[in-house]
Amino acid sequence: EMIRAVRTRDQKFGTVMQSSPGFTGETEAGIAGRSQVLFDEALALIKAGKYAEACPKLEESDRLDPAMGTEYRLAECFEGAGKIASAWAMFRAVADAAQREGKGERAAMGGAGIFRILIERPLGSFNAFSCPAFPVRRPSERVV
Repeated sequence: EMIRAVRTRDQKFGTVMQSSPGFTGETEAGIAGRSQVLFDEALALIKAGKYAEACPKLEESDRLDPAMGTEYRLAECFEGAGKIASAWAMFRAVADAAQREGKGERAAMGGAGIFRILIERPLGSFNAFSCPAFPVRRPSERVV
C-alpha cells in the first residue's frame, strides 16, 4: 500500500513537471542540437533576405541555448527586418556583455552594429551617448 502511494505521488509529480512550461524532458545535448538547427535555418533565411522568418528562429534558438553569437545574429536580423530599436538594444546588450567578459572583438562587433544604425538613421531617435562599450563623443567633447 505504501509503495503504491509513493508511485502515485511520483507519477503526479512527473505529470506536473511535464506540463510545466520549459520542461521537455530533453537532454542538454538535445536542446543544444535543436538550438543549432534553428540557428542554421535562420542563417540560411537571412542569406535569402527573409528576415521576418529568420528572427523568430534566432529568438527561439537563443531561448533554448543563450549565446552571445546568437544574440549578435539576432541583432543583425532585427536590423534587416527594419526593427531598428530592437536591433539597437540587442547590439548594445552584446557589446556591453562582451566588454564585461573581456571579449574585445565581440564588443567591437556590437559597437559596429550600433555605429551602422547611427550612420543610417537620424541621430534624434537614439541616445548614442550612453553606450560604454562603444563610446561616441559629441563633437564638443575631448577624447582622452
